[in-house]
Amino acid sequence: MSAIDHSGFVTALPLHQGLLDWTRRQSRDTWHEIARRSDFASPSATIDLLLALHWISHQPACDRATALLILTRAAEAGLHTKDCPAQMVAQAAKAFCKGLHNALISDCFIQETLFLTEDDLAAIDTQLSGDGPLALPEFRRRTAGMLAHRPAYGFAFQRPVMLPLAA
Repeated sequence: MSAIDHSGFVTALPLHQGLLDWTRRQSRDTWHEIARRSDFASPSATIDLLLALHWISHQPACDRATALLILTRAAEAGLHTKDCPAQMVAQAAKAFCKGLHNALISDCFIQETLFLTEDDLAAIDTQLSGDGPLALPEFRRRTAGMLAHRPAYGFAFQRPVMLPLAA
């Protein structure tokens, strides 16, 4: 028996066709997990992450909570600013942020079932309040969702991973 607790270790899944193709085969719950855990500024993040989140945000089944988290993660990394990480292609990243912001302002996300945690709400408020270019009024930074997401896979280090087994 090992003295090390292996329950927190994650195993990255192979991406034979890339993150975008893998994402297309996943559920709304896994999309939400990707949105919650993405870090555009990470050195391991590539344009494939932007493409995958762009695709998610254009799906009719994309939950409003997921869209809010995607825009929050984009704002955290400065995708809409001159500080956009080089691997994200600034022009594409800015267009992505502007389009997603406009979709949230226009109430384009009709699915509103997933719950936002206190940490999610705090991050959303930090990035999307005030009078900045991605600001949303408070009522647009909220969702009526009441269900917790139940992803089939986790997302760590900008890669899908097997979830640890429940104890």
